[in-house]
Amino acid sequence: MQKPALLKSSPAHNQLNIQVFSDLNCPFCFAMHERIEALGLNKEVSWSLVEHAPGFNSELKTDEQAALILHEHSLIRQRAREIEITRPHFCVNTRLAILSFITLQLVDEEKAEVYLQSLYRGYWQQSLDISDPQVLHQLLIKAGASGLEVSDKARDQQQQYQQQWEQGDFDRRIPVMMLNGDQKMYGLQHPDNIQNFMQGDNQEALIMGNTCLHHGDFHIATLGLESLVEEFSNHPSGIQCTNFKRTEDLISENNINLFDGIMINFELDKKSDYILIRQLKYQIEAGVELPIIYLANESNGEDEIQAFNLGVNDFTKYHLGLNAVTARIKNCLCKQE
Repeated sequence: MQKPALLKSSPAHNQLNIQVFSDLNCPFCFAMHERIEALGLNKEVSWSLVEHAPGFNSELKTDEQAALILHEHSLIRQRAREIEITRPHFCVNTRLAILSFITLQLVDEEKAEVYLQSLYRGYWQQSLDISDPQVLHQLLIKAGASGLEVSDKARDQQQQYQQQWEQGDFDRRIPVMMLNGDQKMYGLQHPDNIQNFMQGDNQEALIMGNTCLHHGDFHIATLGLESLVEEFSNHPSGIQCTNFKRTEDLISENNINLFDGIMINFELDKKSDYILIRQLKYQIEAGVELPIIYLANESNGEDEIQAFNLGVNDFTKYHLGLNAVTARIKNCLCKQE
């Protein structure tokens, strides 16, 4: 793949205001930062760091957090293969690191730029605990700063970033790149998309890519399950659903924003001689392991045998209730890591 040309400065470009909302413990944010830096565009960006997972703690290694890291790490390996990334074995709280970065950013942007890179790479390539004050102190010294400091101005600035992100029309997703306060590009993007967006050449105000949701959330696609999508939206469960009527539309969207899994209405597919799962198995791009789950209203043993012969990863029943269905979905997605 040919590397995109570096962004050329121009009077029009210099007027652009480019803001990126990101968090240090988000792998998509790390990969986005690496791509922006590889393009030589990091000086064009105003980095607005937020806490998308304030409950993370490197000392509390829960099964949920371990599954989340496994899942998101695998997505980066699939979608950004040129980026070196090592899976950390713990989720890290980023508040102190963010505040120390903003403190330095307010007084020396060049050193802050070096420090930001060391924070991202320290966690995602070296598995450093960037919630540890001693680790942060050493990284700051290497960046040319005097050591770990947190200013009141930095606390106020971070609070403004947090409120802008939480109250804005971002659906609490990161990374988000915002151009001139209105046009938005969500998620990890191809270098060409990044460059075009930063030049103001994008044709649409909203471009989607892989994002981190509020921690613990999964995003699945469904076929013929409108009522289930409505139930999930009304009852917070850690699962977000997008329903599709046609497999072609689902596959097209998946090529842009990789889903965590797919759930299919079993009765609907059975009536069509299982054309939905056959199309999905045939058309999903090679190398992408995407769990597929059947949801049935009623079934017998022969139905389940047929389903697994067709290649589904799990088979569950609607009458078990939303909590049970949710647990089966999460268990299936975590097993695939």
